[in-house]
Amino acid sequence: MSLKSESLNKDEIYKYYETYDSEGHEFSRYILFGEYEIVYKFHKSKKSSWKIYDVNILGVSLIKTYRVQFANALKDGTYTALLNKLQ
Repeated sequence: MSLKSESLNKDEIYKYYETYDSEGHEFSRYILFGEYEIVYKFHKSKKSSWKIYDVNILGVSLIKTYRVQFANALKDGTYTALLNKLQ
C-alpha cells in the first residue's frame, strides 16, 4: 500500500490508497482526512465505465444502512408503499 496525496483546494490535502480485486472488476479508494477514513467502492460495468456502489464513512456502509431501512419498511408495508415513499 502506498499513500498518494491529492488536493481538493489549495488549503485541503488528503491522502488515499487503492485496492483492486484480482480480476480488475472492483476497486476501493480509501481516503484519509486526518483520523477519518472514507471508503468509496467501485465496480466496472459491462460498458467499461466505473460505477460507485457503496460509500463507507467511519465504518458505516451506506448500502448496508439503506438495506436495513428498506427491509424494515417492507416488514410493515408493501413494495409499492416503499416505492411511493422514495418518490
